[in-house]
Amino acid sequence: MRKRRAAVCIVLIIYGCFQAGVLGKFPGAPKYSLRWTDRKPIGSLIIATAATNWRTNPRGWLLDPSIDIYTPNGLARFHDRLLAWADRSIGILKDMDAQGMITWDIEGEQFPHPITYVGDPTLCTQLAPEMAGVVDEYFARFRNAGFRVGVTVRPQQFRRTLSGGTQQNVSNPAEQLMRKIGYARQRWGATLFYIDSNGYPGWPLGAEIVTQVARRYPDVLLIPEDKNVFYYAETALYSRLRKGVYSTPGLVRFLYPKAFSVIDTADGAIKDNFSELVAAADRGDILMFRSWFADPANAIVKQICRQARIKAQ
Repeated sequence: MRKRRAAVCIVLIIYGCFQAGVLGKFPGAPKYSLRWTDRKPIGSLIIATAATNWRTNPRGWLLDPSIDIYTPNGLARFHDRLLAWADRSIGILKDMDAQGMITWDIEGEQFPHPITYVGDPTLCTQLAPEMAGVVDEYFARFRNAGFRVGVTVRPQQFRRTLSGGTQQNVSNPAEQLMRKIGYARQRWGATLFYIDSNGYPGWPLGAEIVTQVARRYPDVLLIPEDKNVFYYAETALYSRLRKGVYSTPGLVRFLYPKAFSVIDTADGAIKDNFSELVAAADRGDILMFRSWFADPANAIVKQICRQARIKAQ
């Protein structure tokens, strides 16, 4: 027993030295400070479809070309249908025992990829005037049902152009993110934020940018798309099961033992990675599922969460 304890102590000492040595080579590397104890799953919610060019529904709301946002009757019907969409999602979230949801496209999806998700809640009713009379009630229904709410934000600035729109880089992406997050927090009580297009694959924005944002808003969960290992100190990175990622990488956990990811299970090989996902959820990773329709895969996600020791706030 003494030998075993001695061996464990040696391993811990080596680990501490290695960690200090690795992080010590990066003086600006943040220490782990993320405080988010809820590990219940998160629903993703898509309320539009991209670049349809539908004459009376240019932003692709509810995937229905018959919606007419330009007539009083059509607008009222759209509002009713959007709230019904929210109510159906609430039922799914309850069934999944979710902590909340993120609406990916609150501004609609008028523009093609790579814009698609505008990621600027401050422009919601400017880009989509038809949302002015319904968007607050939309989020209120989720909050009143006991769920956290969230939206997509981007570190770029959207600009209208003659051909449609463009996302422009800014000199201070941290301030851009904080402006958008602050707006959504104040108006809708949002606390879940998917950060879209925070760089390019392999070339994400510097960790100091998300560090600034996380420290300004320590009560929200930031979920960046593109990855930097030091992001894990203060955010939960977004990963896709369909791309073969089913857990937080081992190296990341070695550097930041409490680190966790948000694993989007949509269209992924859930059955083939069932045991791996149970282990990942047991270690603290959060699973994401589609919550705008009764996705058959959700039953498997629910089973995974039941087998894992999911911790709620």
